Order: sequence, then structure tokens, then C-alpha cells
Amino acid sequence: MKNDFFLVRELQEERETVSGIYLPEKYPRKAIVLACCDTETEVKVGDTVLRNVGRGTQINLNGENLEMIHRDFIMAVLSSS
Repeated sequence: MKNDFFLVRELQEERETVSGIYLPEKYPRKAIVLACCDTETEVKVGDTVLRNVGRGTQINLNGENLEMIHRDFIMAVLSSS
């Protein structure tokens, strides 16, 4: 139970308005998995996942903003590596 965590980096996406202006997503939900627990079989490093927003622990590692999230807060695997 305590080791069911993933280290992820959120993917910044933009959406284009009708007038052609690009706006960043207000609450980015897509993330790429950088590390996962040893017992995980469904989600792997490099997968793009849909995560629950605001449920993880923010980490700044070597100047990069990352997030630790529990496996219960991964909603879906969008693409597999």
C-alpha cells in the first residue's frame, strides 16, 4: 500500500480558440510517468496518464516541477510506451 506511488511530470497543453488564440489548460490532467513502484503491472515508465488534479505532492527536483501521486489517482492510461 505505501509503495503504490508514481512520479509524474504534467504535460502542458494549449487549446486554440475560434479566433486562433492559444490558451494553456487551466487544470492540466495529463502527465507522463517518470518512475513507478516495483509491483505495478498496468502503468509503466513513459506512459501518458490522465490523473486526478490536486491530489499529489509537489516536488521540485533539479529545478523541475514534478508530482508524486498514488495509483488510486490515476484515472486512465492514455498511451503506453
